[in-house]
Amino acid sequence: MASLSTLIIIMTFAFLTTIRADLIRNVCIKTANPSFCNKELRSDPRSGRADLTLVGKIALQKAILESKVAIATVKSMVHGGAVDDCVEAIGDMIDILSKCNNWLPPRNKNEVGNLLTKGWEAIIDINACNDSFNNHEPPEKVKAATHRARDFVEILLAVANTF
Repeated sequence: MASLSTLIIIMTFAFLTTIRADLIRNVCIKTANPSFCNKELRSDPRSGRADLTLVGKIALQKAILESKVAIATVKSMVHGGAVDDCVEAIGDMIDILSKCNNWLPPRNKNEVGNLLTKGWEAIIDINACNDSFNNHEPPEKVKAATHRARDFVEILLAVANTF
């Protein structure tokens, strides 16, 4: 009888793990970079027990973290007027993303709309940072840092579109 109980527990765990894997896959296929999304979400230790809300919180936390990394990268690599504009845009992005915690989990369709709106506003701010280099490409490390932040915002948008 004990082995039957053990077997049921193992099968239940395997089933729940499959459901979680499907959740991450279903979110990630909605992003522009599904392989990045899968790799980053699966590497987070919380993802094994994640529901849609937790996946959104993981993406949100990582987007804010990567935005801070982008600010540090810009400040360390770039000199001139573009720095202030880029840092201001990313700072605005962090402020916008910080508000998204209020809507995870969303209680209604309006809050889903708020997540989507704020996510797109954050992407506009990332673009504003990159555009602050006046017809020049931002330095490669700056572009890579802002791209990582953008990828996490896109995961947040995919989560919002899944609710």
